[in-house]
Amino acid sequence: MPDPVELIISDFDKHGCLVPKDLARGITVVMFFAKWCGHCTTSKPIFKQFANASNGVKVAWIDWDKAQSVNVGLVKDWPFVVEGYPTFVVFKNGIANGYYGGPRTLAGFKSIAGKVK
Repeated sequence: MPDPVELIISDFDKHGCLVPKDLARGITVVMFFAKWCGHCTTSKPIFKQFANASNGVKVAWIDWDKAQSVNVGLVKDWPFVVEGYPTFVVFKNGIANGYYGGPRTLAGFKSIAGKVK
């Protein structure tokens, strides 16, 4: 089963848009997590299943606790905020389109594509 794409802070520009061309087209769901977070530990295997069964939706994740600790100034102008873990941000053509706050189930994650405006 393929893992979600592992992102690093430089995969985002100063406006919080996705930079990698393969992720900046279509719909991409990014999970912002922290290794110490229990809810993240529970969600990661299901999110990994979603990466394998996403039907055209690209799936990525980033250890946000680690990434922002060394790049605090970069994120101040981004259009989304990660206030808790895990946070799921939906990108359309590389631009943040909204948050996913539904069930952390395979069926829930699969429903994301139908909700993107």
